[in-house]
This record gives sequence, C-alpha cells and structure tokens, in this order.
Amino acid sequence: MLEPTERVSVSPDTVADASSLKAFDAVSGDDEAPKVPRRGPKKIAPPVAPSDTSKAKRRKFSLAEKQRILRLADECQSDQELAALLRREGIYRVTLQRFVAERSQAKLTSDTARLGTSHGQALAAANRRNTALEREIERLKRKLEKAEIVIDFQKKLSHVLGLDEEEIPPG
Repeated sequence: MLEPTERVSVSPDTVADASSLKAFDAVSGDDEAPKVPRRGPKKIAPPVAPSDTSKAKRRKFSLAEKQRILRLADECQSDQELAALLRREGIYRVTLQRFVAERSQAKLTSDTARLGTSHGQALAAANRRNTALEREIERLKRKLEKAEIVIDFQKKLSHVLGLDEEEIPPG
C-alpha cells in the first residue's frame, strides 16, 4: 500500500480510465479542493490607517512680511548675504522675485494688498455683471421708446379715423 506522503507519477496511458485516476489522487494525498474560479466580489484588504504626516500648507505672507523681506533683500550687498537671508526666511529666490514683481506693479500698497485674489475676482465678476445689466437697461429703454411711438401712432390714427375708445374692440 502507498503512504499518503509518497508521490508517484503516472502517465495517462498507464491509467485505464478517469475514475481510477481519481482514486489514485485520493490515495496520493492530493485532497485539496479543486481550483475553481472565484465568483462574487473579491475580498479587499482593510484600509491602512493614515499616517501622522499631513500635506504641508501653502505659506501666506502678509503685506508687512513682504515689505520687511524686500527691505532686507535691498540691504544685502552680495549674493552670499542674499542667500543667507533666503535661508533664514525659509523662502526661495523665485518667491523673492515674485515679491519684487508685485512691488514693481504696485500690488504691495496697502489698498490693493488687502484685496485678496478671491476678493479681487469677486469684484471683477461683480463689475462684469454690472456692465451687462447696464447694457440690458439701455436695450430695454430703446425698446420702450419704440413701443411708445407705436402707441402714440395708434392713438392719432384712431382719432383721425374717428374711432372712439369705446368702439375699439378689446385685444
């Protein structure tokens, strides 16, 4: 008799039929479940808990900070001093260049700096809407003038033809 741990290789021509092959598998220790394609949803691993590291937030500079950094940058005599300032403030050279551009465009004045980008966009949208409404008012005024001319003409025509207002059918 064969031990369950022993494996014997058998070719299909040595086995007379499939039933004897199944019997041989039962003896050979291959009692595993047959490989059947899985039906239904796959089991998904539980989600991994988020780590403590969170996305860094964009740094926002106030008007006073921008002006202070620009003043310090103007006082720098060499590139090494400027590099030390940038390291100390924790900003890149591009950020400093943006501050300089804002200063040259007069965006760093107290009036315009208070208006944030979103507020400026809302203000521009309100101005566009106001302009569109003014155009609509002008269009309606012209239409009203034309209607008044037609009404005056109808009154004069009914007076010339001798039609009284009571004789005019409604509509």
